[in-house]
Amino acid sequence: MDNIYKLEKLDDGTLIYKPIDKNYIITTLDDGCLLLQPIDIELNLDFNKLSILDLKNYDFTYSKINSCFIYNKQLTNLKYKHIYEHIYYLINDGTKIIKNTSLNIKTYNNNEDGWNYLNTLGISIQGVDANKAIFEIVNQSIKNNIKIDIKIDIKIELSNKKLINISF
Repeated sequence: MDNIYKLEKLDDGTLIYKPIDKNYIITTLDDGCLLLQPIDIELNLDFNKLSILDLKNYDFTYSKINSCFIYNKQLTNLKYKHIYEHIYYLINDGTKIIKNTSLNIKTYNNNEDGWNYLNTLGISIQGVDANKAIFEIVNQSIKNNIKIDIKIDIKIELSNKKLINISF
């Protein structure tokens, strides 16, 4: 996360910007102001030590991906769908993807009713929610030894927020 600064006035009247050492979730309001909400808990999930089933303990609905690095290369499109499709292209083998997937995948061109065809891989993938997508991202990465580091903000209940760092 980029540094966030607070403005302080010194005894002599000079103003100084000091970095804030706490992580915040930044939301741009309708009037252009920035709302900074502290992250209550930061959780690091290292799947070298944990089970992929630990993901099911969290609800990723309405979550926001802050950053994603695959093989130390930063992705710019931070949508779940884009990330698992990027991983599929790295695997580059439709049969291997189908063998390890938890998603509905067909081996023919289907672009209707929520399906997306990946021509170079020869597979059609049915769209999924964030919970299934993150499970697929982590599962395919583990099964295919893909190095990934992803940071995700999730909302817990109504006001609490949690930052989840997933890496392996």
